[in-house]
Amino acid sequence: MSEKSNSDGDRDSSSANSPSHRPKLFKRLNSFKPHRSATHPEIKQCDTLCPEVLQHRDSILEIRTTEESVKPHVNNNNGQSPLITINVGGSRFQTYISTLELYPDTLLGNENKRKQYWNNEIQEYFFDRHRACFESILYYYQSNGRLRRPDFVPIDTFLEEIEFFLLGEDATAQVHEIENIKIIQQVQLPRMLWRRYIWFYSEFPQYSTLGRVINIISMILTVLFCLALTIETLPTYNNRWNNICKEEFNKSLNATSFPSCSALFTSPFFIIQTICAAFFTVEFLLRFISTPSYVSFIMEFFNWVDLCAIIPYFVLTGIELSSKNITTNADVIVGLRFFRILFFLRIFKIYLIFQRLKTLRNLSSTIKESLLDFAVMIVILTLISFLFGAAVYFAEVQSNGDVFDSIPKAVYWGVITITGVGYGEMYPITVAGRIIACLCALVGAGMMGMLVSVLVNRYQRVHKRKMYIPDKHITPVELERLFNQDHSKLNVTSELSSQEEKQNNHNSRQLSSQSYNVHFIVSFDGDDDDDDGIDNIVTSVKEKISVAIADIDRWTKLKIVYYLALSYNRPKFCHNASWNLNATTFANSSTVGMKPYDIFINTNNTVYVPNRDNGHIIIWSEGSIKPTKNISSNLSNPWSLFVTITDDIYVDSDNSTGRVDKWTLNSSIGVSTMYTCQKCADLFVDIDNNLYCSMYNLHQIMKKSLNTVSNALSIVAGTGSVGSTSNMLNSPWGIYVDVNFDLYVADYNNNRIQLFRLGQLSGKTVAGNLSLNATITLNRPTGVVLDADSYLFIVDSFNHRIVGEGPNGFRCLAGCSTSAGSASSKLYYPYTLNFDSYGNMFVTDTYNNRIQKFVLFTNSCDEISTSTINPVNISSILTTQSNNVTISSLNRVVSYNQPKFNACVSWSANASTFANGTAVGASPYGIYVNTNNTIFVADFRNSRIQIWFNNSINPTRTISGNLIYPFSLFVTSDGGIYIDNGFSNGRIDKWTLNANISIPAMYVTAACYGLFIDVNNILYCSMSSRHQVVTKSLDNNSNTTTIIAGTGCIGSTSNMLNSPWGIYVDINFDLYVADSYNNRIQLFRLGQLNGITVAGSGSLNATITLNNPTGVVLDADNYLFIVDSLNNRIVGEGPNGFRCLVGCSTSFGSASNQLNGPSALSFDSYGNMFVADTLNSRIQKFVLFTNSCEQSTTSQQVPITTLVNAIENSTNALSTFVTTINVFTTSLEKVQPSVSIFIAVQCNDTTYIGSNCNISNNICDIANPCQNNGTCINNTFDSYICLCPSGFNGTYCELDQRPCILHTCLYDGQCNETSNNTFKCTCANGWDGINCESMVNLCDSSPCMNNAVCQPTVLNYTCKCLGDNFYSGRHCEIQSKKIIIYGTISKSSSYIAILAMTIIIISVVTMDILKYCFDIDPVHKERERIRRAKRIKNRKRRVIQRCVYVNV
Repeated sequence: MSEKSNSDGDRDSSSANSPSHRPKLFKRLNSFKPHRSATHPEIKQCDTLCPEVLQHRDSILEIRTTEESVKPHVNNNNGQSPLITINVGGSRFQTYISTLELYPDTLLGNENKRKQYWNNEIQEYFFDRHRACFESILYYYQSNGRLRRPDFVPIDTFLEEIEFFLLGEDATAQVHEIENIKIIQQVQLPRMLWRRYIWFYSEFPQYSTLGRVINIISMILTVLFCLALTIETLPTYNNRWNNICKEEFNKSLNATSFPSCSALFTSPFFIIQTICAAFFTVEFLLRFISTPSYVSFIMEFFNWVDLCAIIPYFVLTGIELSSKNITTNADVIVGLRFFRILFFLRIFKIYLIFQRLKTLRNLSSTIKESLLDFAVMIVILTLISFLFGAAVYFAEVQSNGDVFDSIPKAVYWGVITITGVGYGEMYPITVAGRIIACLCALVGAGMMGMLVSVLVNRYQRVHKRKMYIPDKHITPVELERLFNQDHSKLNVTSELSSQEEKQNNHNSRQLSSQSYNVHFIVSFDGDDDDDDGIDNIVTSVKEKISVAIADIDRWTKLKIVYYLALSYNRPKFCHNASWNLNATTFANSSTVGMKPYDIFINTNNTVYVPNRDNGHIIIWSEGSIKPTKNISSNLSNPWSLFVTITDDIYVDSDNSTGRVDKWTLNSSIGVSTMYTCQKCADLFVDIDNNLYCSMYNLHQIMKKSLNTVSNALSIVAGTGSVGSTSNMLNSPWGIYVDVNFDLYVADYNNNRIQLFRLGQLSGKTVAGNLSLNATITLNRPTGVVLDADSYLFIVDSFNHRIVGEGPNGFRCLAGCSTSAGSASSKLYYPYTLNFDSYGNMFVTDTYNNRIQKFVLFTNSCDEISTSTINPVNISSILTTQSNNVTISSLNRVVSYNQPKFNACVSWSANASTFANGTAVGASPYGIYVNTNNTIFVADFRNSRIQIWFNNSINPTRTISGNLIYPFSLFVTSDGGIYIDNGFSNGRIDKWTLNANISIPAMYVTAACYGLFIDVNNILYCSMSSRHQVVTKSLDNNSNTTTIIAGTGCIGSTSNMLNSPWGIYVDINFDLYVADSYNNRIQLFRLGQLNGITVAGSGSLNATITLNNPTGVVLDADNYLFIVDSLNNRIVGEGPNGFRCLVGCSTSFGSASNQLNGPSALSFDSYGNMFVADTLNSRIQKFVLFTNSCEQSTTSQQVPITTLVNAIENSTNALSTFVTTINVFTTSLEKVQPSVSIFIAVQCNDTTYIGSNCNISNNICDIANPCQNNGTCINNTFDSYICLCPSGFNGTYCELDQRPCILHTCLYDGQCNETSNNTFKCTCANGWDGINCESMVNLCDSSPCMNNAVCQPTVLNYTCKCLGDNFYSGRHCEIQSKKIIIYGTISKSSSYIAILAMTIIIISVVTMDILKYCFDIDPVHKERERIRRAKRIKNRKRRVIQRCVYVNV
């Protein structure tokens, strides 16, 4: 049958057994149609019940109604209850649906839960699970709750199957009881902190390095102590010291004298005993004063052993020090010697080894669990020994009565014979006695074999359980009951209630015959006008559903369960998201106290901050400026807190005991939830309701389930010791757990962020020190959070900044100066950050005693790529041709100026200071002037970029933040500002004019003394200290760099550089490098690693002598202009070769005609020269003086835009152009006698321009301003309109607002636009998520058996068995033949031994019963015959024969 028919059949059968009005319930419930939530649009609208939506972690109501009819379960065989077929791993099982529905909360008993496993191909429910386990699970349903594990199934596999089929806590409790899996007893801690430390190091040495060292010393001294006492008794040493004492007292020692001999104090044995006894005494006293309970300490056996091992030393030493000869009776001497014997009790301390070795612990557990078997066997062996002893006594009493003279002595013989000891001092000599001895030996062997078999079987079970279930050590770090009596009462009460509830649930399952589940999906609206909370909505829904089920004629229980979203915010940010660099102070010290450590913001934008000074929790509701609530009482120095979706507040509340309390908004007292022995630097609650604690001083992360009453803790990260390996931590602080239960830890003193996958104790460094990939350098990170795309946001505390991750790597977000301060743009040792629902960033500025709010500035995912129409130099457009004007077109638009100069060009020798040290700081190195004449200067000392827009005198914009000593910069035509930030941060940052934040554009290993971007969008970096030039493409996200010049070593050959500085790339991609320390300019052709010297030392043609050149640019004719730094001048090239242009005295100075160590130059669109006069800390402007060989050019300049616009206009514009020329000519005549002016040709058709009148003057044809295939429409002569295609917007159609763009769907996912603003990703096989970001992990269900390792792959998994010789199969479920054979032989041998033993015992017991009870002796005749023969032999008289010799 198909899946649909099966569902219909179940529904028909269900309705057959229910009242006729049950369909009305479903009809009414289906009438409630939930709406799509504005807050959670992923909840789809349902006209019917939608159980598949339960996968969402959003607002869901589960209405469960349970029929309370009291009917015993009866398997219906008359066809009313249909059969169900279940296929488990290829084995088919059949049972009645009514049998499974006895447990409606389980996987098989709930139709909605099990229908997802329906297989249409085989028309069965198919489970790829353990077949042998399923037989026991099915029997659980058939037997009304009896669950037994097959012997050959490992315990962990069986527990996994129970969990998979959702059998519940009762089933798990049964297995725990049967398998003797017990909850470890809780441990009480000392109240005072210093006592707790002493007690912890002495009682739990395995959890700390100091404790291990102390324990090892104690063990060594224990063994040494016992060895010294043993060796001292040897005659060689004993007689030696006795002889010394004899000589000292001049008398012999006897049994009644105990001399006080001073020579004994020099004995090495006494010295060893003194050292050991001193150590043991100190250890005992420390353990005594630090014990949590003196009663328990006194009742401990081994404590008395320690005391008895210490006291004899002081008694004997006191006698020795009394300096008197004690001569007394022998009893006193024996007593004193008994004290020496007590020394050897110290050897019992070796029992600590049992606590260290797992094998010995398993043996101890086996003995404990087999105590009853031992008792039974001792009774049986005692009985058999008595029987055989009595038998041999009667058999030997006549002939061997001197040996077997009594039954007790004969029983002793039976014991040593049965146990196989056989000392040999007693043995039978009669035939009957020897037969009895043989039988006794055989029975003893059988009994011992049976005992060994029982113990081996028990040991195997314990060993499997211990090996497959890891030990969970309950330590003082993990458990603490500070108020033991009160909590014990609570535990007893909860245990009783739990037992009562368990019994009630068991009875209800047996009495209830039918139950059904109804799931109703509701999405809560996010309207601002609706003041009703979730509780009001739930109450309303309950009232409506109560009306819907009012006509049901039986008692119905209604249970509403919330499945809400996360309590914290995970905003989705674009790669270019930025925050306002100047924060606002949300709260200061008057509210949050001194040094606040933590902050939490829930999805309602309610802010929670712990005030350490007064022990309060300060709460702000959304939009409020002042705190709206204050939680206080019983809090001591709270460090951290976490708030769940139900508004439960978990607070690290007690500084002395390490307690975590749970508070609610409306409560006045907290409830203790978790006990640790240290403060929690951070808290977190995952979606599975597990509470995590970051224990800063113990270097561990602990976890506790909030779903249980038990305070059992588990270690999820860290070993408890300081270290930097993958499994160790060093003072962890902030923690974060994502929805996949992966743990992120801010490893404070290791300067890194560690990622611990679920179930893994070895972490992976994802940021900071020793990370696998180049990320970012961290200095004492204290906080870490994730956004919606799982990108990291880190509090870099000692760098006083916040850094974030994105598709392009890490970048600084706030406090980017890395220096501490109290300004709005700075932080001072921040500790924690949190986001609100709008993406604003709240930071605990701890040492400034405040909470800072950084407002989200931009969060647009659109790549704004505008082609700016840049003004072009007149020399690039107009070319002199016999008084004619020729217009030449440009193939590529560049952002820098390349003026066209005449051979006679000159600049004013006296420069004007454009900017001094006040504006550009000391030693400015880089300068850049774009085609808009916007000037950019790298202020090296102040770590900032100063910007002057056209014609401005003072800087109009300053770029700063996370810049450290920028050397150079470059500006692209689209407004991107690329700044060297490699001196300390190792990267090149990209800024924009309107943004307050940068993104990394390229990662480098040293500062870039020169930057350049060619027309193919390739970024060049000249690394002077690395003696090479590297490049990176800006069109992809890869950070791969390519070396195009230099080998990285200092040299002067053609392929080597020595401290390169300025660089320039022309439109042919030829690279010019100012090879500074080689005093030359090198030209590297495209694709060539060997350069050509075009100027300076070693050039092929005589050029010019250079001294440490630092800058090079080209004009429109590709002539070189060089910054000759140590000659303090600027030189230029022309048709006649090189010549000096400015600073030609070659001497440094600060006059207007002098330079001092210039480093860079740049031209504006007029041809004026701007020079970074570095050592004079100023920017000098040299005005273009003349650019003609015929007449001198006036200093008055007309911008190219005026002339070009005049040329492009028609006849009407020509008059304007002529007027401009006339004005220009008039002004020239005032200065110079004559000037050559170029006049454009007038075209007959006013819509065309150019020398041939073939160029349209429409702005759409000339500029083509519309991007992304936009249509340009001329509006007026000088304006236009861009008609943008669908999904694009903006003046130039530059804004891409399509929901599906590049990388929207990851890993080859297909993006489908569902509307103008929404999309849906069709993920490739093996991937899942909104953006296909998560790989489907088939190992989550733990399919591998026998402790095999599961390795996930795309759409599959692989089980790595623990040994090919032991296990095999897809899930490592097949045991090897060797193990099966060994097991079979072992069991067979045991069975044979048990059978033989049983036959022998039965025979002996039967014969004894027949003989002594019924007076029937089957062997009486044979025994009498033997006795008679023996008597006859004994009675036979001796015959005397006499021999007579006769002579014949």
